[in-house]
Amino acid sequence: MDYTAAPKPWAPIEAAEVRRLAIAIVISIAVGAVVGVFLGLPALTSGDPSRVARALLYIGSGVCLAGFLGASLGGWRLIAGENDFAGRDRPVVRRVRRTVLRGKTETLDEYESEIAARFARAYPTIAVARLVAYGLLVLSAGLNQTATLTREPGAVMPVVLTGAVGLVLIGLVCQTTVLVRRARRYRLTRTSPSLT
Repeated sequence: MDYTAAPKPWAPIEAAEVRRLAIAIVISIAVGAVVGVFLGLPALTSGDPSRVARALLYIGSGVCLAGFLGASLGGWRLIAGENDFAGRDRPVVRRVRRTVLRGKTETLDEYESEIAARFARAYPTIAVARLVAYGLLVLSAGLNQTATLTREPGAVMPVVLTGAVGLVLIGLVCQTTVLVRRARRYRLTRTSPSLT
């Protein structure tokens, strides 16, 4: 198959990138916590247990949202990194994903095998970074709905939404675990010569 561009040179994800992502999340969470406590100080010092609990839930929601924003800004290459392996060659990306992550039997040429080897090696780090980022976003939504439920005890929609958020979070964890195992299995069973 004729391709318009050769694969990008193999560049493993550096530990510095992972540290940058972690630092961005920690700083964002710290800033979110300070701002949240400052804004929620009247409720936290009100002496009303229900207001205090609700304020803590809203603060927690804001902190998680801040963590998601920090992760998105500080670790974008990790979160969106699977698009870097074949440029804009979407058919190759689809074949590689089917082979590495779904275990489909695809006939890959030398170029595509090289892309698959890169993808399988980097995917576990990419997947965990994405899980942390999106997990924080989902958790933020869940805490927000729980806070709404404490304000409106008889409301049905917050209960439904909170349950849905919990299922989404569980689904993200399970999906990430399965896909990471498949990528590692592919990496162990197939080795690209240029990566050795």
